[in-house]
Amino acid sequence: MSHIIPSVAKLRPEIRLAEAVSQFEANLSMVEKASFRTDRSKALESPPGPNSVMRVTADIDRAQKAGSRCFGPRFTNFLHGVQQFAALGDVIIGGSQNIVACGVWSLVRMSLLVSVFISFEFGQPAQEALKGALVNSSSYLERLSLIFMDVGRSAPRYQALGLLYPRSKLLQSQISEYFIVVVHLCNRIMKFTRKSTFSKLGSTVNDSDVRELQAELNSWAKSIKEEVDLLMAQKIDMEVQSSSAFRALSTRHAKATEHQRKLAERLRILDMFSTHDYETPWRRIRKTGTTTSFLQTTEYHDWRDCKASTTLLYRGSIGSGKTVMMANIVNDLVAHIEGTDAVVAYHFCEHDSWDLNCQRVLGTLVRQILETVPDLTTLDPRHKHSFSVDQFVTLLYEVVPQSTHIWIVLDGLHNCLEKDRNYILLGIKELQSVRDVHLCASHRVDSHSLADMPIFRPAVVTLQPENAQDIEAFVDTELERCLTTRKLVLGDPALIFDIRDALMKGSQGMFLWATLQIESLCSMKTDKEIREALLDLPRNLTQVYNQILNQLQQPGRTYQTEIFKIITSTMRPLTMEEMQEALSVTLGDTTWDPSKLLNSVDSALATCGCLITVDEEDGTIRTVHPSVNQYLIQKDREGHNGGVCLDPEEARTFTASIMVTYLGYGLFGTELSSPLPAMQLGSAPSHIISSTLDNSKSVQSVALRFLRSMKESQFDATKVLAENLTLQSKKTSFESSSKGQYASKPRPG
Repeated sequence: MSHIIPSVAKLRPEIRLAEAVSQFEANLSMVEKASFRTDRSKALESPPGPNSVMRVTADIDRAQKAGSRCFGPRFTNFLHGVQQFAALGDVIIGGSQNIVACGVWSLVRMSLLVSVFISFEFGQPAQEALKGALVNSSSYLERLSLIFMDVGRSAPRYQALGLLYPRSKLLQSQISEYFIVVVHLCNRIMKFTRKSTFSKLGSTVNDSDVRELQAELNSWAKSIKEEVDLLMAQKIDMEVQSSSAFRALSTRHAKATEHQRKLAERLRILDMFSTHDYETPWRRIRKTGTTTSFLQTTEYHDWRDCKASTTLLYRGSIGSGKTVMMANIVNDLVAHIEGTDAVVAYHFCEHDSWDLNCQRVLGTLVRQILETVPDLTTLDPRHKHSFSVDQFVTLLYEVVPQSTHIWIVLDGLHNCLEKDRNYILLGIKELQSVRDVHLCASHRVDSHSLADMPIFRPAVVTLQPENAQDIEAFVDTELERCLTTRKLVLGDPALIFDIRDALMKGSQGMFLWATLQIESLCSMKTDKEIREALLDLPRNLTQVYNQILNQLQQPGRTYQTEIFKIITSTMRPLTMEEMQEALSVTLGDTTWDPSKLLNSVDSALATCGCLITVDEEDGTIRTVHPSVNQYLIQKDREGHNGGVCLDPEEARTFTASIMVTYLGYGLFGTELSSPLPAMQLGSAPSHIISSTLDNSKSVQSVALRFLRSMKESQFDATKVLAENLTLQSKKTSFESSSKGQYASKPRPG
């Protein structure tokens, strides 16, 4: 037996991955095995694509009731990593390994969908006695989604994976190791779903062994990234083709070489049209909620099922949930076209994107459409090296078969300049004349009507569907969540009925109004305060914004104004770390003082209340809605403005001054003169210690140990060491931050 264990340990990762997939299959029931094998066969016949990922996330959210939060998009990044591995194909990874890769995709999909089914079954126990313990039926799904969102942040998602994978044995081994852990995680999930209801009550999906698997996945993902970065730095994707070694390899493996050549050319062409991340805005919006109101209307079904080009234009008021509805429409269309050669392309025009123009919007649409075309090497040479908006129609006319149906969803066109908006709509209008193109767009009732533009005729123009039922479900879900988490604390439980009725009457179809009002009520400390607020609820969003700013306490107001200035003037949303450092800058003082760096940005952000939001995935800070930006710069708004009224030019000047001062610190090589560095031998111990600390939690832990050690010894060196350590750790963080990258990046004139 002692001779067997070493031999098993020496098995290659590819073999161990195949064994892990086989073991997963062996643990399934007969019905589950049949489903798994059918799904794997489909993946082998037609590799999963980006739309396959969206379908899985849509299936996860399908059981959610209208108005409730969505967890499916949290799985997206992780699923893309699995999808790209399964899509490599037998030409790149070999026939047997391709079966394994498709098996990984199938088992991940099965594990997630089975767990979703169980979570809702788990949320409706037969025993009345369990109702109190299982108030929130989606708690299990929320915990599971947070696990995969965390893993997804580092999941190996690389468009050039097909080019890099054959070049590195190390990369192949690392990817296999990564997906071995994925299979183990899926086994753990399936094991949990098979437990009885009472057993689930005593355990959680987020236990120690799952956390250990999370750590392993993040560790392997880090190793994969390092290897990918090295390979990309070597520029092996195209330059290697000119080397003698590659030519020798080409002779022996002509088929694989030709496949790689086509793949490299395909990626280059797609990147030429657009490198914009169009999926993240959709994912961020989709997570905010589910709505089915549009599915209840004949206008939508007539538009979706029409056999010829047609346009549907939705009109709605500010904060009524138009954008959330459009994100749900994308989901419905992707499910609708499954098994066909139809295409769904979309773009959500965000108000805080500085490069929002017709070139980016049309280029993004072209890329999504061309991603469904198998071979782009046959593309006309005049379209292979540059793209202009004038090529939009001729390019797609030549590439897209006449039988292909195209659905285009556009939201937020009012955020574009009129010139860009006209170019976008004119291009789509011309494409509709030569191909079957279904366009769905939205705009605000109080904005310039898109329907009045000649290039938008004929079009079906309709008001946003009645959403009273969706808002009712949303209010119920949010109040339930706030009560469960004790974010909303009541003395009189019957008060919840008054709160619910007041929110339903006051919302007037505005999801945003209801959301902000719930946040405002949760901040109140007594039942009396809540009852008084219910008697005089704001009638519109402007009054809501006034109310929120007036409720915020005065201390720290300087941070509030600075934060709003930065958010409304930067060319892209800043991360938490970047905002922390921006707020620590003293304008005009180019002497870096690490003691001025905010220890925590959370308290500063709290001065803005619920008017700002921090994205749970990338940590970027935004206003909760574009109307907040308009409110902040509106000088003649009604009511008290809470003392905040921004001048756009002044805000831009303020942010520019922060960046100029920041770049003058001498930490990035951008200062006008370079002072000689000072050698301080006494700081060496703190340099050594701080090099082992990678986050603020570590610093807090060391500081706590230092404090306790002072009670055991009269030696006072711990205090000096702690001070040096704090300063050095802050400086290290500052030097490596992305704020320097943002500040030093060239800006368009």
